[in-house]
Amino acid sequence: MQQKINDIITHIAENLYQSIKDKNDGQIKRIGLMDGMCGIALFYAYYSKYNVKYSQICNQIIEDIIETIDNNEISFHYSEGITGFAWLLEHFVQNDFIDEDDVNEILADFDEIITIHLNKEIENMNFDFLYGAMGIGNYFLLRNKRKDCSKQLNSIVTALKQSAVKDKVGIKWKSMFKPELNIYNYGFAHGHTSIIGFLNKFLKSNPSNQSYIIQHLLNPAIEHLLSKGIYEGKKDSNIFIPTDIFDVILNEKEMSMRNTWGWCYGDLIIAWVLYGSAKILNDKKLFDKVSEIMASSCERKNLELNHIDDAHFCHGASSIFHIFNKYKQDNNNKLYSDIVDYWFNQVLNLLSSKKDSSGFKYYNDGEWENRFFLLHGDAGVGLTLLSYLKPELMTWDECFLLS
Repeated sequence: MQQKINDIITHIAENLYQSIKDKNDGQIKRIGLMDGMCGIALFYAYYSKYNVKYSQICNQIIEDIIETIDNNEISFHYSEGITGFAWLLEHFVQNDFIDEDDVNEILADFDEIITIHLNKEIENMNFDFLYGAMGIGNYFLLRNKRKDCSKQLNSIVTALKQSAVKDKVGIKWKSMFKPELNIYNYGFAHGHTSIIGFLNKFLKSNPSNQSYIIQHLLNPAIEHLLSKGIYEGKKDSNIFIPTDIFDVILNEKEMSMRNTWGWCYGDLIIAWVLYGSAKILNDKKLFDKVSEIMASSCERKNLELNHIDDAHFCHGASSIFHIFNKYKQDNNNKLYSDIVDYWFNQVLNLLSSKKDSSGFKYYNDGEWENRFFLLHGDAGVGLTLLSYLKPELMTWDECFLLS
């Protein structure tokens, strides 16, 4: 089995390298962390610890990204722009992939402009993870380990308190992902769950703020999220609703998407985030709720009902496999071995069933195509497989706020 995994990862590495050389499909012009070259650089950085043959590719990609930024107008978003690149450089420094003296100056410049962008997102009450303040917050949480970013982090916490909408059970935040809708989003990529994940990580790194944040933000946010667990007992289905949308009649496709799960939406990522909260709060009832959600998730094996079309990370098989694997590793719990093995095999099966001479295929708007990046392609799948072989190489998933 290990040889099969080695073959897949090697194929991904070679395919990505060839795509870079060929400037395939114009995709390599994107710099983004989630859907661009930063994610490919992240893959090669970790793969180089496993296979030194590719150790120089990461540095070349970084040079190309800097050149792209110098010559083009680039977004500041975490997912596709400069904030994600800044996160990558800081992560590389802290994990000894590059020397801090080589990037301190550029990061200092980035800090200034990213802070300006953060203030705009806060003003717009945009707490989206991929395209708003939460992604920027994830960068400053990481950066804060080497440079004081308390001003930026505290501004996010203050804004969350000021913009929270109170209801009978707790607090929530309107989503700006689709501002034309009056929507509360409970997914991770664009909504409530990533805010709780951010607060968990902020508390771990800033214990002096613990009492205030737990009382005013974390506890009421958790209580509100738990109130959205309204589908208990339905097989192959999320317990938690993905969104509350008012004044909108949902069509059949939108209703069916309630079953979507993975990193971006669904019970599994909610369980992982609440597990982090339970550890911080030392809350037995919350631990019990997490166990209930995980038990339900272990029963979900129907790929069609759960909209698992391929192996990509966002809402494909690899993120489900990875989160189950993290839960098993963190608990040292052999009870999860079978479910980890099941989803590991689903990743392999989905990859092998959609492979041709040009590489692995991923489903995108009705078409099967080569996709190379972290969120929706080879780089993300490759990193989850590396983490399975070598759990010590799992720190890359900080970019998804999973570590």
